[in-house]
Order: sequence, then structure tokens, then C-alpha cells
Amino acid sequence: MDSHSTLTKTKRIKESPSQKQRQTQTHTQQNKPYTHQLLYERLCPRNLDEVVGEDHLLANNSILCSTIQCKRLPSIILWGPPDTSKTTIAKGIVNSTNSTFYSIVSLSAVTSGVKDVRDVVEDAKKLRCRTNQTIILFVDEVHRFNK
Repeated sequence: MDSHSTLTKTKRIKESPSQKQRQTQTHTQQNKPYTHQLLYERLCPRNLDEVVGEDHLLANNSILCSTIQCKRLPSIILWGPPDTSKTTIAKGIVNSTNSTFYSIVSLSAVTSGVKDVRDVVEDAKKLRCRTNQTIILFVDEVHRFNK
């Protein structure tokens, strides 16, 4: 019995460091950037320079690029079938703008309602009067606003 309890204690001692190592590894991994992001979020283009395959939209002489360079973004609706990079391009547009010139608000029609959009528009008008700063309102999944 005495040898059994010694064996059990030894076994526990051997298990303990590995548990601590696992906790340390988990803690260390949490401190690394991108640990909590999904793979597609890490690989997704962050600006228009990283977007591939949309040359008709993103060429230097395209209307879209020239409006971004002139700091005159019009209202834009990106329409198309699912998984054709509409959201990626929209986020790229937002990230390619000079953030000191624009204030950016991002909403999703999945989690926001029309009232939220109206509130942002009202706040944008007030901000424009006070600071002459332009608001970029990005609404993802806008087709969900069906009324």
C-alpha cells in the first residue's frame, strides 16, 4: 500500500508540470496577435492593395481608385452573388481612406436595425457641422432591411 501511494504521488507530480506547461502555452498563445481570429480573417485582405482578381475595379485609373485618391467617396452599393468579395472590397475601401479625413461606422443588417442607421446618419450630420469630418457608413448585408 505504501508503494502504491508513492507511485500515485509520483504520477501526480509528473502530471502537474505538463498541466502547467499546457496552461502556460495557452496563455502564451493568447498573447500572440491573431490567436482568436479565424483563418479566413487572418488571410483576408486588409486594404485594396491586397485584393487580387478585381482589376476592373481596382486598377489605378478606375473610377473607384480615383474617387478614393480624391477623397470624394460617393454612395456605393456592391452587388453580386455570395462569396464574390463584396465585403472584402468594402472593408478595403474603408481601410484605404485617410482615417483623419473620415470617421468610419460599420453596421451589419444582421445585428442592427433601420433605427440604428438613422441614428448614425443623425450623428454624422451633427459631426459634419461641428468638425467638417465625413462619415463613412458601411452596412453589411443591407438586403436584410426589407421594409
